[in-house]
Amino acid sequence: ADLDAGEEGAASQLAQLETQLLDLSRSAYGTAGPEYAADRAAAQADAERIIAEETARAKAADVVRLFKEGKRVSQVAEQLGIGRASVYRALEQAGLRGVQGARFPETREMQREQ
Repeated sequence: ADLDAGEEGAASQLAQLETQLLDLSRSAYGTAGPEYAADRAAAQADAERIIAEETARAKAADVVRLFKEGKRVSQVAEQLGIGRASVYRALEQAGLRGVQGARFPETREMQREQ
């Protein structure tokens, strides 16, 4: 829960718990058993998920920072090597939809309503 909320240190706490789980599993089953392999695979999958979430969170923070520095959406996208849609999504999640200079494309549904 702390990790999802972006609490500092949550990722390292989870990593410590995963390490403890692997140590206990190794002690109980040895390294050749399927139980240890399953625990190790689960720990690796958790680590990969956490890394992906933290990378996305850092990228979103970079988007907001560059946009607030005055860069246009296309410039932010190019500089970070991401698509414009990802820039718009990060800005919207940060509550910056409708900010001066951010031109958010209208969806087809919005165009039909007008």
